[in-house]
Parts: sequence; structure tokens; C-alpha cells
Amino acid sequence: MHCWLAPLLIWSSLTGTGTSQDGPLEKFFPGAATVFHCALDRSWDRNYDDWPDGWQRRHGSDYPQHVEVKMAEASGPDGSRPLEIHLDGGRVGLNSPSVAASSSNNYVFCGRLEMEGTRYDEAFFTITFLDEAGKPLETITSERVRKTEGWRWVRIGPVTPSDPKTRLAKIGLHVRPTTKEDLSGTVRFNDFRLGSLPRMELKADRPLPFYREGRPIAIECRLSGFSQTEPKVDLVLEDAFGQTVRSETRRLELKDASQPESEKTASLVWKPSKVGPGFYRVRAHLVGARDGLCTDQLTLAVLGPLDGSTESEFGWSFDRGKGPLDYKQLGDLVAQAGVGWVKYPLWYGESATTEEVESLIRFCDRLSLTGYRVVGLLNTPPAEVYRRFGNPSVLETADLFAADTQLWYPSLDAVLKHFSARILWWQLGRDGDRSFVGCRDLTVELARIEKILNPQGLDTHIGIPWDWMFRFPTTSTERPTVGFVSIRSDPTMTHTELADCLKRTDSEDRLRRNENGFTSDQTWVTLAPLAKGEYTTLTRVSDLVRRMIVAKGEGDSAIFATDPLDEKTGLLEPDGTPGELYVPFRTTAMLLGGTKAAGSIQLPGGSQNRLFLGSQTATMVVWNTQSCEEVLYLGKDVRQIDLWGASEKPKLQGDRQTIRVGPLPTFVTGVDPEIARWRQGVRFANRKIPAEFGKPQANRLIVENRFPSGVNGLVRIVTPKSWKTTPAEFPFELAYQETFAEGFEVTLPDFSKTGKNRLRLDFEIHGDEKGDCRFSVYRQLYVGDGLVGIDVFPEFTPSGQLLVTQRFWNRSRTPVDFQCVLLVPGRQRLETRVTNLADGEQETVYRLNDGKSLLGKTLWLRAQEIRGTRQLNYPVRIHQLQEAIYE
Repeated sequence: MHCWLAPLLIWSSLTGTGTSQDGPLEKFFPGAATVFHCALDRSWDRNYDDWPDGWQRRHGSDYPQHVEVKMAEASGPDGSRPLEIHLDGGRVGLNSPSVAASSSNNYVFCGRLEMEGTRYDEAFFTITFLDEAGKPLETITSERVRKTEGWRWVRIGPVTPSDPKTRLAKIGLHVRPTTKEDLSGTVRFNDFRLGSLPRMELKADRPLPFYREGRPIAIECRLSGFSQTEPKVDLVLEDAFGQTVRSETRRLELKDASQPESEKTASLVWKPSKVGPGFYRVRAHLVGARDGLCTDQLTLAVLGPLDGSTESEFGWSFDRGKGPLDYKQLGDLVAQAGVGWVKYPLWYGESATTEEVESLIRFCDRLSLTGYRVVGLLNTPPAEVYRRFGNPSVLETADLFAADTQLWYPSLDAVLKHFSARILWWQLGRDGDRSFVGCRDLTVELARIEKILNPQGLDTHIGIPWDWMFRFPTTSTERPTVGFVSIRSDPTMTHTELADCLKRTDSEDRLRRNENGFTSDQTWVTLAPLAKGEYTTLTRVSDLVRRMIVAKGEGDSAIFATDPLDEKTGLLEPDGTPGELYVPFRTTAMLLGGTKAAGSIQLPGGSQNRLFLGSQTATMVVWNTQSCEEVLYLGKDVRQIDLWGASEKPKLQGDRQTIRVGPLPTFVTGVDPEIARWRQGVRFANRKIPAEFGKPQANRLIVENRFPSGVNGLVRIVTPKSWKTTPAEFPFELAYQETFAEGFEVTLPDFSKTGKNRLRLDFEIHGDEKGDCRFSVYRQLYVGDGLVGIDVFPEFTPSGQLLVTQRFWNRSRTPVDFQCVLLVPGRQRLETRVTNLADGEQETVYRLNDGKSLLGKTLWLRAQEIRGTRQLNYPVRIHQLQEAIYE
């Protein structure tokens, strides 16, 4: 198990601490071997001084010795003598004698606690691991308890010592005040048990487990501190959604059976085969151990062969630095992530060593020389700056830079000497910093700061963080321009909210900012992923990718994922191993980075999509709330790539590709950009036609040649069944960028559906440089004026009755009267009337007994205007008993 996992496992165990169960260590943690047990009976007080032998009390100003601590009379559970503390202000702390411990084992603890008459003080246990000399290495804390109803058990673990130098362990008993301190009350501790469990550890054959598709994967499973003679382990490889991809039960090979149990080790190497691109978890569990005990997991990513570009608008923002990684590992992660921007803190203090500064310089140089754009974050002032400001608990960025230059500039002097020629982008404050909000004459202040940071007038861009919730400020002076504004929201926006904000930013708000005197060269977007544990993986993945698509579609200069190493929201785990969002981010960034947003096209199944143009081809991102297939011709060399990077050629129906679509966005590469642009240049002059049946209605088809040369060909109009179109096809010959508009008439049959109707336009094109091609364009004609209409909601009651709710609406101010009829196959027609309805809604419910007999049949709702010509028709197909849907 990686050492960084220990706090996570501890917290997991604490949140599950039992309060009602009663039992020894073995009941809570079956299979645990007791390594320390203190029941506080007479054997622990051999000198009769009412103090447990070998235990030590903490001393210090916070630990007053007048607070009485002693072994009570035999009043505890099972007749033992609990350790009793009579509160009188201050802290109390006790440590047990040391016991042997090792990083080869996991450890668990349980102890009893009782509190009487307490209000503010809290009591808790700790396990402290120490080295051979008795130096503390780490301390693990239990939950903190303020009140109990009698005696209760408190547990810790399983927990793994993170330091291999661990040789000893101590149990700690603690009472501490919170907001106030108790001057009376009693706390009792009793029956402390520390146990050991076998330790399972998984380790990949790479320092960071990222594998290229087709490269062998090798996972070492190591077991220590066990008693079995032939230990076996269950190994499982899961995908991002917890579905098993590979599984196997294997016997571990003992290294030396003669070793004592605490030093025995066994291991194996697992090589799961044929693992496609994606994010995976490897889980290992000792056969026979209780769930949650003697287990480990690690994450890995298999990366498909996608081509990224350092010209990508996507980036990573390392607000808190590199964490436990070294700069080479961080650079390797950046190089395969599909990003083109990197934000990194560069404000180091006078305590930074020459080696640290040189490593940072080499890291930035490596990124810059390979094409990445580095943004220097001036977000965390070093200690000497805090001292000059009087060591405040919080030092706001805007206040810092507005203060006397001598308070903050000297610590930046060395930074700027090293990096001013290397870094062209500098951000004042971390992403999400709101301290510049409300600053007066902000543009003047930023101009002053820029002169200080860039006295030589280099091509340097100074930017600030901002929040979507706040408007940009006004100024009464000249209009200097800030290099960029990096905007994020807290709390996180949905993709729909983000789209609205970006549209306002690109239109009215941007103009208003110019009028107010505040402009920026670039607007950057910072995206904070949803937190793990609060949302499902499906929701987190879909939300992040949809927001990336929105930000890219609105043409923002840079789009950053914030804090990739964050434990809850990061794309990576804190140790640099992949998180569940890493591969979807990488796939999206790789495929969309460096492209140009080009709107969307109408698909036959109505799926939502966005087009992005590359240098030669286009990429389409497509999704739908329901699983479906979109069948159409998109180009000669089309591939479909899922969010995990798995690529396949779509199945063909004739020369048309079949694209499988669902709630998660999927990518279609190799889309012919000229055909896509042609599709966007086709329209009807009238998108709505009156709901008048049996009467020819005039319209025009408009087509713009968006191919790079002149073409000729034929277009056929394919309408819903029984519609009549005259003429149904047109030959054309168009020069480059020429447009033709041909008139036609459409006659609707008596039972034509009101509302949206899909038409298909089949094109045969000749003469283009790439040869002949055939493809279809899909468009909708709306039957009706859109002023009056009906929404239909069929549903079944528990008794099987079918209810058809008719919601008639009128969006005009002119009152209307309609005769409504529900036509049911094989049954009597049901009639209602809408009278004098103006600018509102009227709801009617039709009730049909034995609704199950109507499954699979189509009902028709028809409304005829009284003393008018309008007629509304709605087919209602009853699909299944649980859910009825109208078309």
C-alpha cells in the first residue's frame, strides 16, 4: 500500500466507528493478533499507587498537574479499574509503554471510553509509531468524543505505518478543551487493545502507472505479517465504473518460511493481458480475510495513441506545487496530458536552496523548450513577506501588492531575475482569489504593478483571477489593458450555466467592460472538477467533459483544470497516480486542443453535437440523453473514440457510418469538414408551415456551396410518409461559395403530425476535387404556427388504467376555440372542447380502462379549430406499461 493512502484508510475507518457494539478487538477485527492489551486490572498496579505501571503522563504549560488522574476502584466493565480523570481545566495526556511494531503490518485499535458531566472537553485515543530510538514518526488519531451514554468502544484502523523505519508503537489517551474548557466532569478510559493484521501491498512496475496501449502491465502483490502456510489472494481489475475487466485467484510464493510470523513475506507478479485504453483499479484481497481487512488497491491508466499539440488551449494549474513528485515526474505527466499551458507557483523565498531553484528553472525550461506556455503564479508569499506584514493569519493578494513595494518586492527580485526572460505570463494570486473584487481604479493599480514587475518593458502579460459572480470594475481614468483574466466559479457551475456566462462574456459584458474602462487581452476559464465521494463517477466525468466542450466551443484562450493533484477534485491522486477523471480529460484535450469550434449539425436521431475543425479534418463530439444510433455519412476515414481513448471504425450501413451514442460524450474523428460545412449551409426559407391539409404550400430550399471548388449534382427531398412534394428533386450547378434557392410546394395529408417533422435531403455531388460523394442532410419543418399547440402526457395508474393528459396552450392574446378528439383503435372516440382560451393553458385528462391492451398501438389526438382552418394532430404511441411516450 502506498504510504499516502494511510490517512485515507484511517478516515474511512473512523467514519465507521461503532457506538453500540460491545466486544473485544477480535470482534471488531477478526483475524487480528493482539500485540498489546491493557485491561487496567490489579496486574497493572503492582506497587499499589493507583497509577498504571509503565504509563507516562505528559507535562507542560498546557498540561496542568493539579488535574487528578488515577486508577479508580473496581467499577469498570468486567470488574476492572478504569483510568479516571477529574476535569479541572487544561489538557491531560498519557502514553502507554512502547510495544514492538513494523511497517510490514497493518494495525488496529479499540478502547473503551466513558464521559460524565462534560460539555466542552473532548476525549480521544492515538497510535504513535516510533523509530528504534523512540523518535515519533507519525501519530494516528481516533474520532474525538464529547459525550457518551455509558461506556462505548472507539476504534482506529486498519492503518499502515507509512515510514519503513517504524519499530515501536505507543497508545495515547487524551482529553482537551474545545471552544471552552470543563472545570468539572469525569472522563474514564479502559480496556485498550492494539492488534496487528497482515499487510497487503500492490506496486506497479513503473514509478507512475501510466501505460501505452499494448505495453505489458505487471503488478507486484506483496504480503507480510501473515500466519497462513499457503496464502492466496483475489486479484481484480476494474474499470472506472467498478465493472470487473479481469479477475484471478493466485497463490503467493513464500520468500522464507522459516522466518518468524512478523517478518514473513510472500509475493507474486500479476500480468493482466489485453487491457484496452482506459482508467483502471487493481484490487487485492487476502483470501479468508474479512472484507476491508488485508486489502490494497492501486490505480493505473492505459493510454491510447492520440496525437496532442502544445498549441492546445487546455492546461493544468498547480496552485499548491508538485506535492510529493519530483520535477521530472511532473514534467512527464504534463507531456502526456494533452495540455499546452501550465500554471506553477514561482514565488520561492530566501530559504530556497540553490539546488531547489535550479531544479525549478530546469523544469520551466523543459516545458518552454518543448512548446508549453508556462504561467508563473505569484500566489503564496514566502515567510519573510508575512513577517514584514506582521505575520497575519491571512494575507490577501490585492492588499499585498497594493502595499509599500519594499514589503513584497525584495523577495521577488531573485525570482524575476531568474524567470523574467523565461516566463511571459504572470498571475497575481491563486485561481479563485476574489481579493481584487471591489478594488478602486483597478486598472491603474494593475498598471503600477506591471511597471514594477516588468521595468524593462518585455512582452510580459500580467493577469488576475476573478469570479463569474462579480462584474468587472469601472474606472475614471485612461483604459490600460490587463493581459488576461482567469475566471472560475465557487461553487462549481454546471455546463449550462457556464455556457450562459461565456456567451455574456463574449457579447454584452465584454462591451460593457470596454465602456467601463477595463479590458483584457484574453479570458481564461478555470474548471474545478466535482468532488469524489459527493458525485458518481458517471456524473463527474460527464460534467467535466461537457464543461470542457462548452469552454472550447466558446473560443476561450486557455482552459485550465485546477489543482490536478488535489485529493478530492484532482485529475490525479496526490502521489501522481491517475484518478478517474484523468483519462477523459486527456482524451478531450488531445482531440479538441488546437482545433476551431464550428457549430453543430443536425443528426437524424436528434443527438446533440459540436464540431471542431482541425487542419485537415473535423472532430465531432456527440451525446444524447438516451442510448441510440446515429446513421449518416461523415467521411471516408471515420473513427469513433470513447472518453477512455478506445478507438474503433464504425459499422457501415451502405456507405453510412453507425455511431453509437449515449449520455457520455463520444468523439468522431475523420469527419469531412467540407461536407459538414455544406450541411450547415442548407436551410428552408420557411421553417414553419401552416397546419392546413390537402392544400399546396410554397417554400424554398436554399443551398450554399461550401466546397473549395465548383460542383454540380442533384438533391432529393425525402418527406414523412404521405406528404407530397413538387418537385421532389433539383439538379444544381454551383460555383465556389455560390448559393441557389429553388422553390417547391408541399401538400400535407389529413393526418400530418403537428409540430416538428424531420425531412431528409439526399445530395449527390460531382466535380469536387476529391471526387463524387453522396450524403444526407437532415432538417425539420414545423407544422403549425407555434402559437397554439398541445402537450400530451400518457401514463398508467397502478390499476392498469391509461391516463392521457392533454395540455392545450395558447401563446397568443387572441382567444381560440377547438374541438378535441382522442382516436383510440377499436374503441369509441373521446371528445372534449377548448373554449375561449387566450394566453394560457387548459388541461384535460382522458381515461381509458384496460390500458394494457393498448401497448404497442398508436392513438391520435386531433384538434380542429371551431370557425377556423387550423388543425392539430398528435400521434401517441404507447410503448410499455411502466412508461408511455408520445411522439
